[in-house]
Parts: sequence; structure tokens; C-alpha cells
Amino acid sequence: MSVPENNLNSNKILSWRKTYQSSEINNISPVCENGKSIRFKCFDCDIDFIEFEFYHDFLQRTNNNSNDGWRLLGDFSLSLDTPEVIERLEPTSGSVNGSWHQYDEAATVNINNYKNKWDGPVTSEDRNIQQLVEKFIYLSNNSSNPTGSENVAIDATESLDISLLNLLVLASHDFHIARMLGLGKLDIEQTVFFG
Repeated sequence: MSVPENNLNSNKILSWRKTYQSSEINNISPVCENGKSIRFKCFDCDIDFIEFEFYHDFLQRTNNNSNDGWRLLGDFSLSLDTPEVIERLEPTSGSVNGSWHQYDEAATVNINNYKNKWDGPVTSEDRNIQQLVEKFIYLSNNSSNPTGSENVAIDATESLDISLLNLLVLASHDFHIARMLGLGKLDIEQTVFFG
């Protein structure tokens, strides 16, 4: 049985069901994403052991058995350190600014626009991304508020709860902002392009 999301309240779904003969047991490898539980019955055979392989095992085996194993590219997370965030945006000068095409093929990315979105001036009722990240970190440090929800006044009589996590996820749909938020890396090593 597996779940669509890794949380306690997710409904279990059947991931694998099949009958095997005892002679087939040693050659099966069922795969289950987000596995939650297993059930099995044995007839005319004994089970000596069941072996589970997790992502960590796969990654470790890949690194141990290969000269070209996976390399750590860095530790990524939210950051309030502006130089680090800008380096994520453009690792080397000119690798994004004026080089990266936008949806309109004639237009290219201007990283100054992203720098301004990060820590530029805003009106009193607005925030830049750095302020949003700082507020999210502050609010989500409270274990009863993991999504960093805050109550925002709509007018003098009404307000609305807003999840800052949802706002950051929405902003991260822009690939450049996603990198600024620590959700990836622009791999521009020459070996990636030319072998």
C-alpha cells in the first residue's frame, strides 16, 4: 500500500498485487513510491528475509560502485544572505544577464529586475522577496504554524489568512526566483555542455 503524499492522513492506495510461485520469489522486485505498509501470505514456502531499498541506499550504491557517482552540488535552502542569493541567480557574470532568453525570444533576462525583486524598495503594504522569506522563517519557526500563515487585513473590517509558504511556492514557478530560494542550481560547468 502506498500514499500519494507522505503524510499521516493520506489515503492508502493499492500499489502492487500479484501471486507468485515459490520458485519466483528470489527474482521479484516490487517498486512502491511512498510505501506505507505491506501484507503477504506464504503457502508452501518460508520467507527468510525481506530486503527494502530506499532512495538513500540507491544513492549510496551509485556513489560507491561508480567512478562517475553523484556529486554534491551544494546545500540548498532558504537564505537571507544577499550575496549568496545573487550568486544563485547568476553564478558567473553574464551567464544569465543578457544571455538567458525569456518567453519572447528577442528579450533576455535582466538580473537587475530580480535583484530589485529580492531586496528593492517596496510600498508600506507590500514586501520584497527577502522580507517575505524573513517573515516566513520567523512565523514557521513556531511548530503550530509550519506554513508561515499570517493574517492580512483586506480593509478596516475584514482580514484573510495567507500562507507565506504558498506565496514562496508560487514565486518559485519562475526558474530564476526558484534558484534564489535555494530550489535548484544553474549547472554551467563546461563538461555539462561539451563532455
